[in-house]
Amino acid sequence: MTTHVLRPTRSESLPEAASAGIYVRPVAYPLSISLAATTLIGAGLSFLLPDLLGGPDVMNGSVRGTGLILSAVTVPAMLAAMWFAARGSTVASLVWVGAVAHVLYQSVLFLFGTPFNELFLVYVAMGVLGIWSAVALLAGLDAEAVTARITPGMQRKPIAIYVWVVVALNALAWLARVVPELASDEPAFLVGTGLSTNPVFVNDLTIWLPLMAIGAWWLWRDRAWGYVTIGAMLVMWQVEAVTVAVDQWMGSNADPSSDVATMAGASLFVAMTLINVPPLLAFFRHVRRTRGVTGATSIGAVPPSSS
Repeated sequence: MTTHVLRPTRSESLPEAASAGIYVRPVAYPLSISLAATTLIGAGLSFLLPDLLGGPDVMNGSVRGTGLILSAVTVPAMLAAMWFAARGSTVASLVWVGAVAHVLYQSVLFLFGTPFNELFLVYVAMGVLGIWSAVALLAGLDAEAVTARITPGMQRKPIAIYVWVVVALNALAWLARVVPELASDEPAFLVGTGLSTNPVFVNDLTIWLPLMAIGAWWLWRDRAWGYVTIGAMLVMWQVEAVTVAVDQWMGSNADPSSDVATMAGASLFVAMTLINVPPLLAFFRHVRRTRGVTGATSIGAVPPSSS
């Protein structure tokens, strides 16, 4: 026998469906707690002990900025989201996924954008725990149950358009730098970085921008996973915009002569932080904050089972 969660239409008021189960696998909790602890060590020490970093001054400053936001914003947000998710908050469950995604994104940059140092295995652990935390969360998450808690009136198509616009502008910005340098022995975007390739371009163009574009399509089509993907990614974008603003500011302060990190870049991402607030609020104001069964393995319900 299989337990199913019915999905209501947006115009219906179904309290029963709205409080239906959003199950989180038990293993997601220790994985994410371990991820939080590892991130505090890796990111925190990268911020506090700059002598561990062996890159150019501008890159070291940027890494320290990233470490600061991961330690002071992302990890606390993740732990708070886990606490409230275990007590029935759908919003918190999406914030949890977004925070894990942000650590996973940054772990790639620590691994491939930071010269090998004593924290290398900690960075590896951040990546491994980030991957498996995401797998555990998404494997147990009932997207239909999340969708059942979306209230009528969400302007999903404008939110999807916003995501596509940001994805397109981001992709064009990176491609405008990459394409002219394809035949170059020393690409201009690598000068002063000490890198052999740009892990930000790799991260964005291969994983995150395509994921966000597909998620926006699912949201446009009113598909359950569209609400999960875009809800989590709007959270990730918000924290990432703050991260880039801070790492640009700290990188520029570390080496004002470098154009790898600039005050203009910091200002741009402060603006991006503010621009992302309206769609973020427009999404989450339509997610019911229903409380359900309290427990370490559930967000509002017992797990799906079959026999």
